[in-house]
Amino acid sequence: MKLNARNLTLNALLLLAIVGQILSTQILWGHTSASGEVLGVYSKGYAVVLALHIALSLGWIAAFALRKRLKGWLSRPWPRGWVLTISYIPLLLLWLTLFEEVIKQYVALNWLLLALVIVVCAPDERTQWRRWLMGGGIIVLLLLPLVLITVLTIMRFSPDEAQYADMATSPFRVGGLYSRLWMRTPYVIEPGKGWSLAAYGWVLENVWYDIKAGRLWNFVVYLLAIAGIGAIAARLYGRRAAVVSVFIAALSQTFIPVVDYRPNHQLAAAVVLLTFTAIQARLGTKRRGMWHALTGLFATLSMQLHTAGVVFVLGFSVFYVTEFALNIVRRRPVREMLMPLLWFGIGAGIGSAVYYVFNIALSGGLQNYVDFLLTTRGTRLKTFAYLRWPSLIEWVIILAGFAFIAWRRRGADRLFLGILASVLVGVSLMDTQGYTHHYAPLYFVPIGTLIADGFFTRGIVRGTNWRSAAAAACIVVVLAGRMLGSFVAWDNVTVVLQTGTLPPYLYAEMGETLAQAISADDVVVGTHQLLWSFPDHEHLYSASAEGTAMERWGLSDPSAVWERAAPTVIVKVDGQTDVGPGLEDYMARHDFQMCDAFVVQGIAVTVYRESC
Repeated sequence: MKLNARNLTLNALLLLAIVGQILSTQILWGHTSASGEVLGVYSKGYAVVLALHIALSLGWIAAFALRKRLKGWLSRPWPRGWVLTISYIPLLLLWLTLFEEVIKQYVALNWLLLALVIVVCAPDERTQWRRWLMGGGIIVLLLLPLVLITVLTIMRFSPDEAQYADMATSPFRVGGLYSRLWMRTPYVIEPGKGWSLAAYGWVLENVWYDIKAGRLWNFVVYLLAIAGIGAIAARLYGRRAAVVSVFIAALSQTFIPVVDYRPNHQLAAAVVLLTFTAIQARLGTKRRGMWHALTGLFATLSMQLHTAGVVFVLGFSVFYVTEFALNIVRRRPVREMLMPLLWFGIGAGIGSAVYYVFNIALSGGLQNYVDFLLTTRGTRLKTFAYLRWPSLIEWVIILAGFAFIAWRRRGADRLFLGILASVLVGVSLMDTQGYTHHYAPLYFVPIGTLIADGFFTRGIVRGTNWRSAAAAACIVVVLAGRMLGSFVAWDNVTVVLQTGTLPPYLYAEMGETLAQAISADDVVVGTHQLLWSFPDHEHLYSASAEGTAMERWGLSDPSAVWERAAPTVIVKVDGQTDVGPGLEDYMARHDFQMCDAFVVQGIAVTVYRESC
């Protein structure tokens, strides 16, 4: 496929810098300081940051106005490599300071934009691509162990992880996949849940019953998704572009730093697999029908990961139907028009049959399945924000990547944008929870071609020139600096490296102390996270189960739930146990009294009984 000659220019980068200032305006100016000394909102120190923002915004506008002179000056011989390297050191140190995250990101973004302007104006030359590849690979490989230790040791308040562990292990404990600690109505499999949860449950039951097992599961899924980003980029834009996309995705705040185990995070791996099969079906030369069928099959089976996989069923259906309609307009041969849609339909039909037999039928039939999802998922909780991103730096790079391929409009670009647009249609219509992982991986695919093709020079093999390598290096070191300064938990890493062991989870350590006060016959009520303390306790319920239990038993009085469950021990973990009015009434009615109190990892724990 012939490369388009539209490479990234100084004008485009300066416009990107101005866009970066615009995007940062709301973030910076929307801040409120504790002491409103300036304009009644900002502290004096933060007012300096806002002054810097105004100065840099005006500076980038002036640079665009004087771009011809700027290019002439930056094109002269000077030690730009050394200047960039030395100027990066204070930036790296800034990440390790206590300044607010938004300030660090803004400074880093402007350093990166200035570095890219310097690179694009530099005289180009051939370079050793493998040397740059090894450098980036070493940075990522050195960071991954530190990141993994952080993933396994950051233990924020995370009741959802306990809830999913509850569901995942229920098939092995009570013969059905549902949340037993919430006193849910028993199901063989709860509507909307996928059997991938049972696979996670098998790991918990047979390998390692620990919250860290879910974190490790999540980590591996993210690595597969990142590899999938590389596979898509390689198929569309070549291996060098793929390597850049992989490095940037691996250092992104979008994937690995989202540490907690959730089934919807696994959709990141599903979307790259589906996108790759759809692309292979069109760009491959053999067995295209098989790839179309696999796309349909995987789209429906993605619901075994999470019910939000339905966005892929709708999204890729929209893509295939739209492609069929366009082929009619273009008067393509009948076979060429029908075969992709037919094979996709066959695959989707097989997947739908499997899902119906093993999920819908086992959850009480189609009507019960739909009614349950409308009740629990029918209300839109979050509006979608496709044009906003948690990381300002990444968002500017992502926008640049999409602007580049939309401007270039190669066949591969149009194919990729068509798939993404169809997925976003599915997300907008079918996902009510505001998830991002079923489309976020696709945002990183164009970044590789932005660097490999946007900075290339005629006469030098794409991706092997100094400009491309230097641009990739600048982005990688900025994201690596942020990962080191804003995510890696250095205290935890130090402890692990010194002791050679991972610190115990709060609730695992708590269980050792609570075991002395709780017998096997006790009915225990507390936070869902007590599951990590007592995985084998038969009568353990979540204090948040009032609503689901009332619905299950047709009760109107929340205290009647606890009269029926008859708890003998109430465990309150400070700031982590939600005691509802029904449980409070039950405790008062039965004269529960504090029998024990202790502190674990700085968290106060109180045990209540009717009689001590």
